Amino acid sequence: EELDGEQFGLPMNTVERQPLTFDLSSPLRLAVEKSKQDKVQSLTVRGDYGETTIDMLSGEIKSYKYHGRELLSSPVRLNFWRLPTDNDLAEGSVARAWQQLHPDQLQRHLTDIAYRQIDSNRVAVDMMARYATASGATLMDVRQTLLFLSTGDIVMSCDVVAGEALSSVARVGVQMQVAKALDNVRWMGADIESYADRCGGVRIAVHEAKADAMTYRYHRPQEAGSRCLTRWVSLSDASTGLMVHMLDSLVSFSVSPYDDRSLSKADSYSKAKPANAWILNVDSRMSGIGSARGGLDISEKDVISERRMHFVALLVAYV
Repeated sequence: EELDGEQFGLPMNTVERQPLTFDLSSPLRLAVEKSKQDKVQSLTVRGDYGETTIDMLSGEIKSYKYHGRELLSSPVRLNFWRLPTDNDLAEGSVARAWQQLHPDQLQRHLTDIAYRQIDSNRVAVDMMARYATASGATLMDVRQTLLFLSTGDIVMSCDVVAGEALSSVARVGVQMQVAKALDNVRWMGADIESYADRCGGVRIAVHEAKADAMTYRYHRPQEAGSRCLTRWVSLSDASTGLMVHMLDSLVSFSVSPYDDRSLSKADSYSKAKPANAWILNVDSRMSGIGSARGGLDISEKDVISERRMHFVALLVAYV
């Protein structure tokens, strides 16, 4: 399944393009839960595949059931922070800048949310959220659309506009906790741990490994196990799987038994308690980590500092 390295030309101008079509024969049904004040609290989208529930107070997907199996152990969230590497700490400035993106520091405020049924096979949830520092300074505004298809697929479109208080981010992507039983990892991308500035010599192919083998436990807990140049990644067991793509870019991803928030409070892996789920990060972008010789600056070109960012993620459950 390894990709061949040879290149050849294709006569693209002679190819007649056909529209992409899906079998969307199963209509979707909506169940809305409201408070006593008639405020929508949750929205459940149901189809023959199962059901997906969105927390309308946070705008996050909190449940994804496929043919009776719950695939998630916690809500799907956007993620802009990483556990500091030794180089991040040695360089200093990026570690300080990114600390305000730590889950315990970052303040997220949902400013607007609404749902709409496009047709019998598509439901969309549109939202706006503001991310701010603990003192209230705006870090970024995010516009996000969740599109639910009657196939069970979920399309997440995200636009990020950086505020004046944000100089750079560690990563741009999504994080989810996947059911512990889905412990077989399969991906098309780099075979070994790699980053934007450390990906020379990787082998691009379809690889497979057990989830617990995907993270290298350094002496000090830090960002680890990311694999770049990835087209897709899936976690599965013998009967069910969850695949994640980025539709507009290659990705970096990591799978770990440890939650970043818990690891940030531990000085060794022996003192960190594994989560009862697999922590899956799928990143449209990940800042570089610098030289293998600690203390050297991370190159500016490998730090994510764009003022506008966009990505589209696709979640596909399968049996």
